[in-house]
Amino acid sequence: MTELRARVREHPDDFQAPERLVRLLVAQGELAEAHRILLTQTQKGDHRAARWLPELLVWLGRPEEARQLARYGLDTDGSLATPTDGMFR
Repeated sequence: MTELRARVREHPDDFQAPERLVRLLVAQGELAEAHRILLTQTQKGDHRAARWLPELLVWLGRPEEARQLARYGLDTDGSLATPTDGMFR
């Protein structure tokens, strides 16, 4: 896992390393760390990470956030978008 963490830091454009790290973290029950990595990758434009976020939020016991994320997405700062944000105004 240490090697994967280093790879994620050293190669920010490598989308496969964060995905493998997230899978490992989820398997080990480190959901908060997996959430942080997915959020970071989503902000970098990794659409695969964006698809995983709602499911991970459900695992974290945050179904309302998962629904909102699945419906409206994220703002540019990484916060959950709402119907009044951005294009929804």
